[in-house]
Amino acid sequence: MTAAKLKKANQLAHKKGYRIKIWDVYRPLSVQWEMYNKIQNHLYVANPALDSNHSKGVSVDVTLVDAKGKELKMPTKFDSFSSKAGRYYKGNSKTVQKNMDYLTKIMTQSGFKTISSEWWHYNDLSASHPTLDVPTK
Repeated sequence: MTAAKLKKANQLAHKKGYRIKIWDVYRPLSVQWEMYNKIQNHLYVANPALDSNHSKGVSVDVTLVDAKGKELKMPTKFDSFSSKAGRYYKGNSKTVQKNMDYLTKIMTQSGFKTISSEWWHYNDLSASHPTLDVPTK
């Protein structure tokens, strides 16, 4: 279950005095369509006609925060759709790279997989889940 994996990642983060901050997990299919049509950069927003892991509740967009809730320095801000957000971007400072690598380590140890275009995005692809369009309000 994705929630249990996220809990495990947060427990690992606690070992270094950090916590996981969640930006986005479940996204109704109707919202995915809105984002897909608005963003117009389909490298960063999945085509809902082909399915979306966020609409299955198995993708998470996260970062790390310190004990006071302050975000650690990462390659970019959340949803910065640029090459700098990519996992293999070569221009990161040592601190930024170390923070991203640590987040990646705890997320993958907890059962998530990465994608190359967004440092903050992780997929739990261990089980089959239906695509949902359940309103969040």
